Order: sequence, then C-alpha cells, then structure tokens
Amino acid sequence: MREMTLEQFRSSVESGGILSVTLRAEGACFYVNAETRKGDKAVLIATHSKAPRSFTDPRKAMLLLREMGIRNAEIDASAWQPEQIEALRVSRPDRAAAMKRTNGRNRVGWRAGGWRQVV
Repeated sequence: MREMTLEQFRSSVESGGILSVTLRAEGACFYVNAETRKGDKAVLIATHSKAPRSFTDPRKAMLLLREMGIRNAEIDASAWQPEQIEALRVSRPDRAAAMKRTNGRNRVGWRAGGWRQVV
C-alpha cells in the first residue's frame, strides 16, 4: 500500500490520478484509502508522524475530501466502534491546571473608570 501525504494526495486528485476513495473505519477512527489510476492502493498519512491520518469525526474527513474536489466516496463502517472514542482522549490535568492559572490572572473586566485586571 502506498502512503501519501496530504500534498501528494491533493496533487494526485488534481492530476486525475485517484480513481476512487473509501473512508474505512477501524475502531473509533476513520482512515482515507484510495485506488490510484496505476491500480495501487493508497492511504492518507500525517505529514510529520507518517502514521495513517485518522479522523474521529467522519464529517471532517468528508470536508477535507470535498475541499480537494472529491465528490463521491464510499464509507466502510463495518469495523466502526464509536464507543471506543473515550479511549483515544488523552487527559492532561497538568495543562488544565496551568491554563486555569493563566486565564485567572489575565482576566480583564470593565470597572468604573475603564478596563482593569480582575483579581
């Protein structure tokens, strides 16, 4: 299977090199697979990690495909397990606490005489 970055995929679509596109579900995620004019199978990958690009919301994948000019796509949801979405979420209590501290310090509100920092 050939791996394609977003730019490569977009270029292939523009040049007519993509025959068909399938959104294939696996667990809680959808992946973009394509059949090329050469008869190869291709998968859309993330630019930096080189892992298959995953979409937890199939609408986001459809919007991306539409933006590239793809108007027809098949959806294979036979292995879709949306209840697994919670397992993909990463809890970051350290970042949440830091953001609360930062946002609490930087709040600005209207007081008599103009805008002032709210304590």
